[in-house]
Amino acid sequence: MIRLPDANSSLTVVTSTATTTCDISAFGLSAQNAAISPAANVTGAATTTVATGAANISRVCVRNSHASLTQAVVANVVTGGVTAKISPSVTLAAGESLEYEDGQGWVVRDSTGAVRANAGSLNQKSVTYRIPANNATFTPFIHRFNKASTIAKVTYIPDGGGSSPVGTIAVNTGVAGSTVIACAAQSIAAAATGVPIDIPITTAANAICNAGDIVSLTVVNTSGTLPIATIVVDYYNT
Repeated sequence: MIRLPDANSSLTVVTSTATTTCDISAFGLSAQNAAISPAANVTGAATTTVATGAANISRVCVRNSHASLTQAVVANVVTGGVTAKISPSVTLAAGESLEYEDGQGWVVRDSTGAVRANAGSLNQKSVTYRIPANNATFTPFIHRFNKASTIAKVTYIPDGGGSSPVGTIAVNTGVAGSTVIACAAQSIAAAATGVPIDIPITTAANAICNAGDIVSLTVVNTSGTLPIATIVVDYYNT
């Protein structure tokens, strides 16, 4: 499921090749006042907003409808002005489509509808932690990659406990989990209310992990008490 967490979030599809036409569609469940565009026809290089506001997107289809030209496409989630890549970047031949299905991930289909290639299925790894209480800095381990992968997003999901936490969360990768990914430091103040905290990746090169690399968080709690939390990393194999 592609989750848009709040009213300031959107799902976009970027097409890069001039003159080539594409058909874009999306389906899902939206919260009140959220908008999901069921269909759009796009020509050339453009950024098309597929959905805005709090929503869960279960299916996306981007089809190159041109008779002969190719089209390069990628899907992004924009949250709070930060753009996070959530699909592989692929070049579609005429008649091909990049499709996302909840539970399946991203695939490329040829003009007959057959799966041409796995486009890097979007995977999830979830780990639940009992967070240290007050004034703590800790780095919980989330996942070790067994093949080359690219991180799309990390989400910190608190259980709603805790009391007035103050601090930040950062994402780390590398062989020892010691390389800090370039991402905006996210406040943990919302953790006590149970609001999920998305940590988008802002520099794509730093989100690329090799086989054997690990991903972890650095959580700095300067005051208050943090709740138990589930940490989810969304990634696709490259």
